[in-house]
Amino acid sequence: MKHSTDVGSRQSVRTAYLFALFAATVMVAGATAPAFAAQDEANRNLDRLGVQDAGVAFFSLKEGLSLPCPYGVIYVKIDTAVGRTLFASLLAAKHAGRTLSRLVYDQGTDGMCYAHLVEVSG
Repeated sequence: MKHSTDVGSRQSVRTAYLFALFAATVMVAGATAPAFAAQDEANRNLDRLGVQDAGVAFFSLKEGLSLPCPYGVIYVKIDTAVGRTLFASLLAAKHAGRTLSRLVYDQGTDGMCYAHLVEVSG
């Protein structure tokens, strides 16, 4: 026959386990989530374009940014195929004098802003 203290002890262990699992999930989610929700902007003009190192390019807008991005720039990770394609679109827009009809970016937990979508006006 089981004693009530055995049942209470198992419930305490189970409760502690579930709390630890919940806390770990919240910490992981907080570490990977952007600091700000994605910002969707329209009809913006490119100001500066540059490459910082082998894996990162950046750009700024003449109108400024809605999010408090350090140095007023948005970064593009050009060490991926998607990032290189995105930066090529920015270069083409700058060269042709076109505006960005749509830009989606966010600010990561590191405080820097990163582009996710660029659409060049036709």
